[in-house]
Amino acid sequence: MPCKLHMLMFSTTAMAVALVGVMPVAAQAQQTSAESGTQDIVVTAQRVESLESKTPISMETLTGKALARNGVADFQILAEQDPSLNFDAGNGAGFVTLRGISGNSGVGPAVPIATDGFYTVNNFTFNNSLYDINRVEVLRGPQGTLFGRNTSGGLVNVVTNDPGKTLGGEATLTLGNYNQVEMQAALNIPVTDRLQIRAAFFSAKHDGYRQIAGGGVADDEDAVSGRIKVAAEPVDGLKLLLTYQITHVGGAGTADNIMNLPADPNSSPAAPLPTHQAIPLTRTMATIYNVAFASQINLTEHLYQMKLSYDRLPFGITATYLGGYDHVDYMHSTPTTGLDSVVYGIPNTIELLSNAYPDTQNHEFRLTSAPNQPITWQAGAFYFYSTNLNTTHYRDITTPQAPDIVQFPYYNMQRSVAGYGQADWHSGRNSFSAGIRYTADTIAQTDLASPGDGIYPARQSDSYSKWTWHVGDEFQFNTHSMAYIKADTGYRAGFFNLVVPVTGPSTIQPYAPEYVTSFEAGTKNRLMRGHLKLDADIFYMRYNGEQLLQSNQGGVITVNAAQTNIYGAEVSFAEQIEPLGEFDLNLNWLHARFGHQLFTNAVGQTYDIGGNRLTQAPDVSLTAAYEHVFKLKSGSVTARVQTKYQSGQYFDFYNVPDSYQKAYTRTDAHLTYQTQDGRWSIGAFVRNIENSLVIVDESESFAPPLSNPGTYNVGFQAPRTYGIQIGAKW
Repeated sequence: MPCKLHMLMFSTTAMAVALVGVMPVAAQAQQTSAESGTQDIVVTAQRVESLESKTPISMETLTGKALARNGVADFQILAEQDPSLNFDAGNGAGFVTLRGISGNSGVGPAVPIATDGFYTVNNFTFNNSLYDINRVEVLRGPQGTLFGRNTSGGLVNVVTNDPGKTLGGEATLTLGNYNQVEMQAALNIPVTDRLQIRAAFFSAKHDGYRQIAGGGVADDEDAVSGRIKVAAEPVDGLKLLLTYQITHVGGAGTADNIMNLPADPNSSPAAPLPTHQAIPLTRTMATIYNVAFASQINLTEHLYQMKLSYDRLPFGITATYLGGYDHVDYMHSTPTTGLDSVVYGIPNTIELLSNAYPDTQNHEFRLTSAPNQPITWQAGAFYFYSTNLNTTHYRDITTPQAPDIVQFPYYNMQRSVAGYGQADWHSGRNSFSAGIRYTADTIAQTDLASPGDGIYPARQSDSYSKWTWHVGDEFQFNTHSMAYIKADTGYRAGFFNLVVPVTGPSTIQPYAPEYVTSFEAGTKNRLMRGHLKLDADIFYMRYNGEQLLQSNQGGVITVNAAQTNIYGAEVSFAEQIEPLGEFDLNLNWLHARFGHQLFTNAVGQTYDIGGNRLTQAPDVSLTAAYEHVFKLKSGSVTARVQTKYQSGQYFDFYNVPDSYQKAYTRTDAHLTYQTQDGRWSIGAFVRNIENSLVIVDESESFAPPLSNPGTYNVGFQAPRTYGIQIGAKW
């Protein structure tokens, strides 16, 4: 470990110990006031309920109230609330990057999004479920012992509202520029003391933020979703929760501007090489996309879940079953060339049409000991099964009935079986924890047509297995402050690339698993009668075989990095100062670099990526917010302003200039009036006040002769938006 990392760890730990040793002295003479202080949230980051302030994990938790207050309806806006989080929403899909780790590969993301404990590998379903939310927990670093699969980089744990025993409901209507109309509603019906129902609805529409040069729009939204939950307790101790959710997404969706890479004048005109120069971004370029036609999305998802628990077993043990099934019908079309493709004699009406029909199952059985015992434990078994029939077509949109120019249908299967256990020994102020998990993965892919050699089906399968573990120690200084240190490992199985060269046969090529070992130390404090929150941590993560996306001829493939080293520090501060208001500051410093390794891109250019930054891994990120509540006779007015700053970052591990996003800030402001009884509210908001031009997706594409030497494809976050929001509760 580098010397400067030792110095950073020493100085940060010393500062944290000093803070927790000195500040509680002033706080102990005062009584805690949960009503007037910063809120301490109940979380399930360790699969059992605990207060966030007493959970030894670096995390960011946003309550449903905070999400609604900040207008968080999708993961792009969610990422603005957490400095360690980024969200890439390019070309109809989406994935999370946390501390520089994303790994959007075929086996599933390294930072999965679990909704009420359900995992999926389908990144095109991630961005339309943030409604009627209880809380969102962003768990940083590998969670490879207690949680699902592929959590080698972290986990975003979305928890929706369960039915309650009080009759009531709520609804909000948001109207904004770009003809935004967003509606959310929820109704809670207590049928009896043993049976409750909750129904929720979400609809979001807005016009495209960008125009298409050839006509049409890009980056619009057209989504609708509904969820119903039924909670029952047939007998004392036996609880049943059933969930059904249906979601439909249409419109053009997110898109990338497609522009030709400039050719190196010193390269051969017959096989020119790109120069990878910085993208000449202009405001016009970000509002008028240079593509031939608008994309189109047609997605329908059905999700079924069941949770069954019984807490009357001997010795206070609770048994829990959590299972679910998800089916998606997905279609996404997107242009493959720009208007200037005529330079190469290729029609500008060529589209890439993707159809996918994934089916996913999750099943988990868990036993949990009674709480408040000298030794607490949990143990369980997990099963995951997913299949996907995917067909990729290249065709001319002017002749939809004509045969495809080329077609790549394939079928893949993933199965994961795991067993795990973790125990905590509580001795005085110390708690020692240790856990272990065994995971066995089986994967298979069948190439149903190989246009290069005409031999099909071509099938390849493989199996991987791995033990992962956790050890930790936490020390409770007093009821207000604690410190912890822990080590974790993580694992993500390998998978396959479908490689289709310009000439020669297509092949299915495997890539290796990735492994991570992580160390973290931190402190959490709730001081000054609960008015002050101060959390800090330092971490070091070493990845072997990190799975990276690399541009290929006609698409992307996954490759393994030999070694990746990540370390940094995170500080979270919130203070409520009466009568001024509440101040929030979250500051992250991140050093995420690759070890030395040679990679060759699709046009034969070779680079040593040693010392290069990971993708979407800025060295410095921060979020800051100020909120003040003005008390009125009839109610209250809440004013809030918040901003996110990130230093420069890359979207390609080669760190070439055309993948660079310079430092930026993005600031939002909200002003909300609420009646004294809390039943009515009306507010106004402005997001991205600076109208910052921020890249959200960037990649190079090499597909001769469609484009020669290639193209860079770039998408942007939303421009400045504003509107009003009306809310009602009953």
